Amino acid sequence: MTLGFLEILWRGFAMGVAELVPGISGGTVAFITNIYRELISSLASFNFSSFKSLLRPRLFWQRHNIRFLLPLGLGMFLAVFSLANLVQYLLIHFRPAVWSLFLAVMIVALSQIVKTVQLKRYLLALLGGIAMGIGSLWLVPAENSAATDIMIFFGGALAISAWILPGISGSYILLVLGLYPTIIGAIASFQPSVLTIFSLGCIFGIVFFVRAVDWLYTKHPDRFISFVVGFMLMSLVRLWPWQAEHPDGVGFGLGLLGPNQYEALTGQSPYLSVVLVFMFLGIGSLWFVNRRK
Repeated sequence: MTLGFLEILWRGFAMGVAELVPGISGGTVAFITNIYRELISSLASFNFSSFKSLLRPRLFWQRHNIRFLLPLGLGMFLAVFSLANLVQYLLIHFRPAVWSLFLAVMIVALSQIVKTVQLKRYLLALLGGIAMGIGSLWLVPAENSAATDIMIFFGGALAISAWILPGISGSYILLVLGLYPTIIGAIASFQPSVLTIFSLGCIFGIVFFVRAVDWLYTKHPDRFISFVVGFMLMSLVRLWPWQAEHPDGVGFGLGLLGPNQYEALTGQSPYLSVVLVFMFLGIGSLWFVNRRK
């Protein structure tokens, strides 16, 4: 069923919100809202010859599926620039609640995705995804330092590559590189110079990475989905609401905690009732976005 403008816009908005939180990927949201195949194929249609087709607007529009990409990009733009400050505030003051919302979304989504592929037939791909997911859990955020233009450019390229893959977020990669405060600050205060360099890096990453993903998904869809399921299973660990180490949401030196342990070790409220409310919101939001599956 072809999605309308507003339905694509809402999916883009959800992807934008996800990318503001180190722990869940915009690609994950695309995957669980059933637009991932179209997203990858649309992005893979771009190459250096696309500049020539700009002189023929109708051809450019059809060739690159702008009918889909335009509302999707607009939704992401609206989410990122309207909610950056709010998400920063929530991550500082109500971090367990924010993570619980995305944890609920991921659990429900995975329960749906595993029904679409016979994982036993592609056990090796599943285990490969799990292994890579485990490896990503041990990434430790770099210390904040002055970010150079080169760092911002390649940070954008790596972040957009992570954004394309379900299971690991671009924000998480920026966090590991020590660029998260720089980029989120540039978005919140609108710093054109930083955002331009970062955007160019993102374009570079799309051109050279998305084609590989598109090839894998086209030629080996079941193996690819099995790999993604394994990776997403490990991303659930990163979204556990109560963690005591590394305030930016990564690193598991103290392990995953229960609500009482979290309060005892951090001196902060576990926000148990708020966590439950946000989990229901996460389940409801997934139903809302997928209401025309």
